[in-house]
Amino acid sequence: MLVVDDERAIRELVCELLSTAGYRATGVGTADAAVATLEKLTPQLVLTDLTMPGRSGVELLEELGRRVPGVPVLLLSGADGGGELRAALDRGAAGFVAKPFTGAQLLEAVRAALAGEGA
Repeated sequence: MLVVDDERAIRELVCELLSTAGYRATGVGTADAAVATLEKLTPQLVLTDLTMPGRSGVELLEELGRRVPGVPVLLLSGADGGGELRAALDRGAAGFVAKPFTGAQLLEAVRAALAGEGA
């Protein structure tokens, strides 16, 4: 799994939660780093912050759709996302998890996204 969040603490927490649950997780801080990571691995799932400096989660979702079609993308955000969230869900995001979240909430969203039961 690929975790994309510009906040290091959030990125590390999500990677730790995923690892504890038995998933392999790689964390990066930007959408550009996520795209570069695709040259080394094809993730089973991408978890990305919706709002980041540079390219947003929506822009990353679109890029991932071109580069690794079929890989589910789960959005994370501390903001309600408004129109940007709706646009991402309309473009095929697998779901949305509001920050702050519990480990159980995150893992349930991950399981749903992997099973194709997202938004």
